[in-house]
Amino acid sequence: MGVGKVGFAPLFVFFAGTLTMCSGVVEHEATSGGSAGTSGALDAGSGGELSSSADSGEGGDAGAAASAGSGGAAGAPTLADAGAGGEPNTESGWWWPGPQPTKPCQPPALRRIPSPDYRVLDAFISSDGCVVLASAAAFGPEGMPRGSWIYRYTAEGDWHRVSPDHEQASIVGVSADAQVMVGVITTYGQPRRGYVWSSVVGLQSGELPGEPSALSGDGTVIVGSAAQGLYLLKGGVTTWLDVPSNPADSSAPYLPVKPVTNQNGSVVYWSGRLGVVPNRSFQLFRWTAASGSVAVPAAGFPLSVSADGNTLLLNALTSSDAPRVVRWHAGNTLTPDPLGTSSDYPVSFISADVSVAVGRKPLSREPFFNRRLADGTVTTTLFTDAAAAANIQLADLDIEGLDYPNAISSDGKLVLGNAASTDLWLANLTLLAP
Repeated sequence: MGVGKVGFAPLFVFFAGTLTMCSGVVEHEATSGGSAGTSGALDAGSGGELSSSADSGEGGDAGAAASAGSGGAAGAPTLADAGAGGEPNTESGWWWPGPQPTKPCQPPALRRIPSPDYRVLDAFISSDGCVVLASAAAFGPEGMPRGSWIYRYTAEGDWHRVSPDHEQASIVGVSADAQVMVGVITTYGQPRRGYVWSSVVGLQSGELPGEPSALSGDGTVIVGSAAQGLYLLKGGVTTWLDVPSNPADSSAPYLPVKPVTNQNGSVVYWSGRLGVVPNRSFQLFRWTAASGSVAVPAAGFPLSVSADGNTLLLNALTSSDAPRVVRWHAGNTLTPDPLGTSSDYPVSFISADVSVAVGRKPLSREPFFNRRLADGTVTTTLFTDAAAAANIQLADLDIEGLDYPNAISSDGKLVLGNAASTDLWLANLTLLAP
C-alpha cells in the first residue's frame, strides 16, 4: 500500500555499515540518522521545462513482482538516512526538489492533467492531490518500448523529468504523501537494480538487498525480492521472510511473487507459485513478525491492501480471473467485502481506508467507483454520471473521454485515471459526488 493506492513526512532510515547475519535478520551498525521533509514546486531536472505531449497507454501493475536482481552483497553499504546525514547520489543525474514549505492545494471536482513527454504506464497520486509521480515510456514505430523514465507533476501544473536520459526506470511503490518512491533501474550493459528516491535528497546512495516490489504507505518499509527470497527492509535492518516448503515437493520452497504491504509494513501478503505455465497456480500467504508466513486458503495473488492489513484486493484466479475484495479474519479465513461485489464489474484499486474501490466496465471502458456509505451499504456510480449530475461537461475541460482509473488516494477521495486521449484526469469525489 502506498500512494494512490495524509501522509506525514516519511522517516526513511538506512544506515551505512557492515552486514552481519543473525537468525535470519541482517543487522547494520548505525552511523547516521534524521528525518525527511516535504516537497514543493519543481524545476526541470535537466534545467529546462519539459513539454506535455504524450500518448496514454494501459496502466501497468504498480505492485508487479520483482524478479531476483543482483542481490545485496554482504558488506555492501545500505541507503543513508533521507533527512540528515544521508548522502544524495549527486552524480546519478536524478533530480529532486529538496525540502520545500508545504503548499496546500484543493483539486477541483474534475480536472485534466496534460500528459508528460511520453505514454504514461503507471501513476501514483499523493493523498492531498498535490503531487503525481508517473513512469512514462517512449515507443517505436512498431509499438516496441524504447525506454521509460520517471516524471513528477505538481499542482502548479508542470511535469518535470526526475530520472536521467541514460537510465530506464520504473516505479513499483510510492509513499502516501509522494515523498518517497522505490523502483527498478535498468542501464544498458548493467544488471537491473532497485532504487530509493526521496524528494529531500533524491536518489539515495547504496544498495538494496534485491529489487523492491512494494513500499509501505508511510514510506518506512520496503518489501522486495532477491535470490535469497523475500526481504523486508526497515530502519537499516533487513528481515528475510520465511518461505514454507512446497507441499508438492518438500525439497523445494514456493517461488514467492507479488508481495504487497500495508501502511506501516507490519503485514505482508505474497503468493507462492507452484508449477510453470500453463499449469501454474498460486498459494496466498500472510506474513507478520509474530506469525511468520501463514498460508491463507485462497489461490491467487494480491494487488493492494488496506492500511490495517486486514482487507485485500485479491486476483483470486477464479474461472473469470476477476479481482475481488476480501477481508481477512483470525483463523485464516477470507470473506468477500461488498466494496468489491456490489457491482458486476471487477475493481482495480481500493483505498487504504477501504471506503472506495474503482475500476472500469469491461466492454464500454467506462470508469466507475464503488463507495461505502455510513450505514455500510455500497453504491456504484459511473464517473461520467457523477460529472453530469454535477453539471460538468468534459468538453469544457478539454477531456475527450474518461478511460481507466490507475490510482486512488489513501482516503479514497481522489482518483487519477487516463483519458481517452493522451492526458490524465483527476477526480475529487468530495466535490464530484458529495
